Amino acid sequence: MVYGSWEAGRYIAVLSSVVPIMYLDHVTDAILKGIGEQVYSMWVNITDSLLSIVLIWFLLPKMGIIGYAVAIIIMEAYNFVLSMMRLRKRIRIRISVFSSVLSPFASALVSSLLVRTLFVRQGSGASVGWLASEIVFSVSAFIFADRLIFILSHGKGIVRKEKCKV
Repeated sequence: MVYGSWEAGRYIAVLSSVVPIMYLDHVTDAILKGIGEQVYSMWVNITDSLLSIVLIWFLLPKMGIIGYAVAIIIMEAYNFVLSMMRLRKRIRIRISVFSSVLSPFASALVSSLLVRTLFVRQGSGASVGWLASEIVFSVSAFIFADRLIFILSHGKGIVRKEKCKV
């Protein structure tokens, strides 16, 4: 709607999948810097930049703009994984894969499927009000699905309470 282009919307949709990883990477980097791991964080970011250049050098001529998107996604994941491994090593934190990854992913999937099913896409000709209602509905569906999964998982004993050792 903003750019009046179907292609721009498609690329935004592809790159939007990396936003949660970018957010987690920035938060993890900030925590590492806060506990005195600035040098490690700097080296991870330097290697990330160098490997990004190499990936773009090879992928861009062969895949075009999709190659650039692939490089961004791969390098953000690389940076996040290295930073998270260092953080887990330094503060010995346990992270539940179910409640931290699988549950939010399932909730996002349910909400996006509901929005796609209930709202007819109008492409770049959609009004601002229509898009706002889609967003409000999607966020509401996400919250509802997340709470439902939480209630069901705790009722069935899928999630165990663990004490965090700092």
